[in-house]
Amino acid sequence: MRVQAGRAVSFGFLAVSGLFTVCVTHLSTIKLMSLGGTVYKPPAREFTYIPQRPYLCTGTLRDQIIYPHSVSTMPDHALLSILEVVEMGHIVEREGGWDAVREWRDALSGGDKQRIAMARLFYHKPKVSLPSWVLPLAQDVWNSVCDP
Repeated sequence: MRVQAGRAVSFGFLAVSGLFTVCVTHLSTIKLMSLGGTVYKPPAREFTYIPQRPYLCTGTLRDQIIYPHSVSTMPDHALLSILEVVEMGHIVEREGGWDAVREWRDALSGGDKQRIAMARLFYHKPKVSLPSWVLPLAQDVWNSVCDP
C-alpha cells in the first residue's frame, strides 16, 4: 500500500499482552509475510506514537496541547481552532482559561484525555502517527479526521 503525502490513514491493532509495544519498537523494518513488502519507520522527527493513556503534565491547559514544548508556536486562537476540531472548544471557558493550572490527569475524563492527545497531533503535525487506541467516545472525532 502506498500513502500519498498529506493523506490521513488509520491503522488498527489488537492490543495483545504487550505485542503492540513490541511491534512499534521493532517497526524499523518489518517484513509483511502474508502481504509481501516492507514497512519502514520514518525518522523520529516525523513520527509520533500516541499511547493509550496520554501523559498529562501539571501545568496550564496550553501546556497540555503543546507538550513536550514549553513555548507555543501558535497563538491561542489557533490552539482554540484545534480544540474545536476535536470537539473540546468549550474546555477553555469551562476550566478557567488558557492559563488555568491543574493536575490534568485528575481533571479530565478518559475521553477528554484522548481528545487532548488528538489535539497534540494537530499542533505538532507529524508526518506519521500511530495511535494505540481509539475509545468509542472519541471514535466519531477520529473518523472525521481520518476520513476524506
